[in-house]
Amino acid sequence: MPLWFEGGQLPLIRRTPFIKGKHRFQVIKLQPITVNFDRLDKFEANSVIDPLFLATALKISEKEAKRGFKIIATGKLTKALQVAVPASAGAIQAIEA
Repeated sequence: MPLWFEGGQLPLIRRTPFIKGKHRFQVIKLQPITVNFDRLDKFEANSVIDPLFLATALKISEKEAKRGFKIIATGKLTKALQVAVPASAGAIQAIEA
């Protein structure tokens, strides 16, 4: 009797759904850490916001910082900052204004 034989029940290979399609590996891909305007507003005016600065200022581990950062346009930004981090379209418009 083969090792994979499970009696009369549906075999495991047929119980698990197939992962098909173009974006099947997107689930595995790590999402970036999102930073909103409220967190950025705590920094000094005209400071350069880059990944190294964010990792040290937000006390994020080196392993977590490898995921990357992304600025999201939620909250209010009252200071002018120099940003060297990817940002959403709304965040770019708000920073440049």
